[in-house]
Amino acid sequence: MDLLFLGNGHPLNYNCGRKAKVLAAIGGLTSENSQQMATIFSIYNIPQLHSFLRNIRFNNSAGEEIFFNEKGDLEEGYDIINFVRFPNESFQTIRVGSVNPVGPVGQRFVLNGSAITWNEKFNQLSYGSIGPALRDKSRFPSLYRMVPNEDAQYDGIVQLLKHFGWNWIGVVISEDDSGESFLQTLKPRLVQNHICIVWTEMIPIMTQFLPKDVRWARMRSIYWTLSLSEINVILVYGDRQSLEGLRLVLDIFEFGEMQPQRRVWVTTAQWDFTALPAGIKMTTKSFSGTLSLRLHTNVVPGFENFLENMNPYQDQIYFIHQFWCTAFLCSLPLYHLNFPNWEVCSGGEKLRSLPGSVFEMGMSGQSYSTYNAVYAVAHALHAAFSSSAKQKRKEPEEKWSLQNIQSWQLHSFLTNIRFNNTAGEEIFFNEKGDLEAGYDIINFVRFPNESFQTSQVGSVNPAAPVGQRFVLNGSAIKWNEKFNQQPGTLTCLLRQMVFGIVFCVSVACVLAKTLTVIVAFMATKPGLGMGRWVGKRLAGSLIMVSSLIQAGICAIWLITSPPFPEFDMYSETDKILVQCNEGSDLMFYLVLGYMGLLALLSFLVAFFARKLPDTFNEAKLIAFSMLMFCSVWVSFLPSYMSTKGKYMVAVEVFSILVSSGGLLGFIFLPKCYVLLLRPDLNTKEQIVGNKVRCR
Repeated sequence: MDLLFLGNGHPLNYNCGRKAKVLAAIGGLTSENSQQMATIFSIYNIPQLHSFLRNIRFNNSAGEEIFFNEKGDLEEGYDIINFVRFPNESFQTIRVGSVNPVGPVGQRFVLNGSAITWNEKFNQLSYGSIGPALRDKSRFPSLYRMVPNEDAQYDGIVQLLKHFGWNWIGVVISEDDSGESFLQTLKPRLVQNHICIVWTEMIPIMTQFLPKDVRWARMRSIYWTLSLSEINVILVYGDRQSLEGLRLVLDIFEFGEMQPQRRVWVTTAQWDFTALPAGIKMTTKSFSGTLSLRLHTNVVPGFENFLENMNPYQDQIYFIHQFWCTAFLCSLPLYHLNFPNWEVCSGGEKLRSLPGSVFEMGMSGQSYSTYNAVYAVAHALHAAFSSSAKQKRKEPEEKWSLQNIQSWQLHSFLTNIRFNNTAGEEIFFNEKGDLEAGYDIINFVRFPNESFQTSQVGSVNPAAPVGQRFVLNGSAIKWNEKFNQQPGTLTCLLRQMVFGIVFCVSVACVLAKTLTVIVAFMATKPGLGMGRWVGKRLAGSLIMVSSLIQAGICAIWLITSPPFPEFDMYSETDKILVQCNEGSDLMFYLVLGYMGLLALLSFLVAFFARKLPDTFNEAKLIAFSMLMFCSVWVSFLPSYMSTKGKYMVAVEVFSILVSSGGLLGFIFLPKCYVLLLRPDLNTKEQIVGNKVRCR
């Protein structure tokens, strides 16, 4: 182009004095030559090459694909360059990112923050995780981290795995430098704590613009690993963009094959798997029971009320109009946001009505970090202003204002700030410029209607006192439906109590029935005065007193040492069983012992009454049924004490079923036999005749 317009060489069509046919003009556009482009291209028109140039597509020697779009423009973007100055006044430019407007979603703007070298007088407050390169305080003395050190996350992961005894795990990481760095840092800590990584899967970058065969080729490895692996605990590291491939695979399992990956997913703070683009359905069945480490947050007074009263027509918050349209599927013509078949937003829509995957009312960890960063700067400015005001009184002629303060002047004030935010937490930086904070452990809970909730079940805080740096409330965790035995606290409290009282009432009824038969015969003998006990009075009193004694024992049990759910991590190597701890073995066996005492009394009374004259002497049947009942529960004790885990529950359930069936069967089956198969024995003449013969 310079050749044509600036007179710096021969015109086109000439080369060393010889005419040549122009095929193409190659050069850089400048302000001087661009004005004449239309004229020149109309003169040097080469129609034969148009179709070929329009369709060319090749990789250059640097490996980049070169092609023109429908407008004739080369598909390329811009590099982001960092200018670095050295003490000897030399400098270097370093590529730290790129802007590619036609790149895949999530990769149109890429920036490697850890590669940036900042001005040493620039105060930077980082509210997200940063790379290892920026942790050097000698190079970056003015960098303040509003998030916890990632070492706390590594320790939290190890402590979490150790707590549940998860010694065999799978690991999924993003296929990039941060993923490899995470794995290399974590591996030695896992080995030191005897935790084995059975397999590792690296997830390649995945976008919806890739052809299906390319996407499948990249997803195939993780798909077959999840299909064939029996490992139940999987640790995941990466962000939302880098783990898009994992989300697509889980989508195939849950919605395509109707086989959700019900495992224990442990995710890091970098991946918020609940944040999904509009229109994407979340794989709630797969993630139910997931444990996540998240940046610490707290309840900020007034924040939810602020969100509740937001209105797109009144609030001028950045990006609110685009978000409102996408979230509520409505248009805002006033702001030139029109969408076909969508109604106009009323402004009265409430954020609380949105599903959690679209918007959460609580303040996220990153928002809380940003909130603290703003307050930290405000307190530093206030301290700087107070200091300057004191100086002003000494030198009245010197003027000072916030607009005149330089960023490097805040450094000393940021280093020394210490204040309580509105959530009641103390905010200050340690000697490394890090905020003394930790991570929250979050449990993802799915409900039958496909909605979900996240609840905090623990925390990791390296600044806490020894013994409180890792805190986990295991009983508050809601696990995936695939784990064996999932009793809750209420189930554990009522399980043995209901069993003990119900069986006590049953045995007391049998004892009352037996005593009623004996008293009825004794009442026929004169002089014993037993007539007043004949009827329901004796049976009712006996059942009431016997049941109240058992209920009293259970009440003492609940008050002194109630049962509670616990994790059995040793019965099976690859599973964790959630079971009930009885709280007090003594009280458990006391409940069984009292029930056994009633059963033994019933057997003895029925045994001695078995020869009483009657056509259908129930005492014989009761004696036999109670003999079977006592035999079952006597054999239960050694069996129950010699088993562990889920087999203890199986032994108890078996004993309950067999004893219940025997108790009812041996008493009522003979009666059913007479009523159904021998009705001739159930006549008045037959019964009276037998009674006369007995006399």
